[in-house]
Amino acid sequence: MARIEVKNVNKMFGNKFAQTPALTDINFSANDGEVIAITGPSGSGKSTFMKILGGILSATDGEINVDGDNYQNMKESVKTKFRLNHLGFILQAYNLLPYLKVKDQFKLVDKIKKHGNMDKDTFDQLVDKLQIGDLMQHYPDELSGGQQQRVAILRALYTNPDVILADEPTAALDGKMAIETMQLLQELAHKQNCIVILITHDARLLDYVDRNFQIVDGKGKFINVDDAKLV
Repeated sequence: MARIEVKNVNKMFGNKFAQTPALTDINFSANDGEVIAITGPSGSGKSTFMKILGGILSATDGEINVDGDNYQNMKESVKTKFRLNHLGFILQAYNLLPYLKVKDQFKLVDKIKKHGNMDKDTFDQLVDKLQIGDLMQHYPDELSGGQQQRVAILRALYTNPDVILADEPTAALDGKMAIETMQLLQELAHKQNCIVILITHDARLLDYVDRNFQIVDGKGKFINVDDAKLV
């Protein structure tokens, strides 16, 4: 059985008198150790799908099973704890707390999730790899978009999540750093057996994914990765 199984998921926005379909009969699966790209035109439903996978949005109907448990039916308190312990989010908005310096963003995580976070040696290695060592004493509004994105990536990885959900994780990074970051995510998936699911419009990143799930007009299917590079 796949770690994540999505069955016939639909998402409608609006009330019953003016509903707009965002996703239609989505079926999807993800196995441990996989890197899966979500591709498709802008406005096709990719971010909506990602938010449903992460429990940020609820599907209108359908099933989302994680380790055999229906994620949709979990009580909100259980779902919140599950997200904290198992999911890492890299969102386009970065979601860094503006009143905390970079170093304190990680200290706050330690206060919320007291066990199982990244050890100091691994943290220091990734700080060097992502080139954020000089940023630790700065507040988010003192950083460029690319710097904020690199901090947000490390913060998402800091909890050692089983599943990493990334929405355009390299959009604000230069070419070299984008590739190195993608290589890092691939290494985490393949060596630590976690799942990486990312939305991207960057065809170069598809060299580092195992499968590609394409969403067009709210409908999704797995396609050959090489075919996705041509879109």
